[in-house]
Amino acid sequence: MTKKHYELHLRGLSSADGEITSTDLIRLMKALGNVSKGALSLMTTGKGGGQGSRPRWLDEAAEFSLVGLGRGSTVLNLEAKRFRDTAKQALQPTMFQVSPLPSLDDTPLDVVSRAIREVQTEEPNGDYFDQHVLRSITGLLRSLRDENSTCEFLSTDGEGEGFELNEETRTKMKRHELSLPKPAAIILTGKLDEIAHSKHLFILIQENGSRISGSLIANSPRLEALRELWGERATVQGVLHFKADGTPRHIDAERIVAQAAGDIVLSQASLDLGASRTQEREAHRVPRTIARPMDLVGTWPGEEPIEDLMADLN
Repeated sequence: MTKKHYELHLRGLSSADGEITSTDLIRLMKALGNVSKGALSLMTTGKGGGQGSRPRWLDEAAEFSLVGLGRGSTVLNLEAKRFRDTAKQALQPTMFQVSPLPSLDDTPLDVVSRAIREVQTEEPNGDYFDQHVLRSITGLLRSLRDENSTCEFLSTDGEGEGFELNEETRTKMKRHELSLPKPAAIILTGKLDEIAHSKHLFILIQENGSRISGSLIANSPRLEALRELWGERATVQGVLHFKADGTPRHIDAERIVAQAAGDIVLSQASLDLGASRTQEREAHRVPRTIARPMDLVGTWPGEEPIEDLMADLN
């Protein structure tokens, strides 16, 4: 078993160089662990947090160790196991993955670095962070307590990329937090292409050929009951999660039924509005606060006449 080694340089703390209080150390390690778990969960399940149980392998795979404390500035010496020793099976590529998977030679701290580095870019795609991971990174910044303090992370093995948390990072995070597309209730239609019964996962292929992965949320019908819909046209009602660039990431399905007449019209209206929002964002013409389709609707079909739904969408 091989491990990778890192240093976390802390500057501007209220304690003397080479020292850190037990309270600050606990806060910092917990916050770093939250980013690790959130980013790894996002890359493998499409969600960095929220409702639902975490995969059982995640806690071990996201673990890292403090192995020393250096002087100069306050330097925390960290090490972490590679994923090939903690999550080899869980990180095998599948048709359901929605983000680039980490390498088996990566560690949870490499995933943390990747997420923070993406947050620091001007126009991130959102492959490595969502609102949950962003909140965890905010927690990491707050763990430094003093706004003038900074945190620099680097790999001492020369195998990974580092990052620095400072005032510029705080500014960019606030901007991303305001512009990050919020999850929205939505209706989609398409062909139910793949089903993973044991994990309650599915893939919906839409009219334009795009594939959206999803999962049935708690208290929904079991996927086994949908066996007859495999390969058929279906209507999915649920909450759609978006990446930072506005593209769909994952849908939490509340209901999956055979497609009925009129469903595709409503679904296309949803897609058209989503596409126009992405184009507007790229052109920097409007903020990303325009309501998404089902935000305007507010109820599922069957609870409100289709004419009213379409009028709201228009």
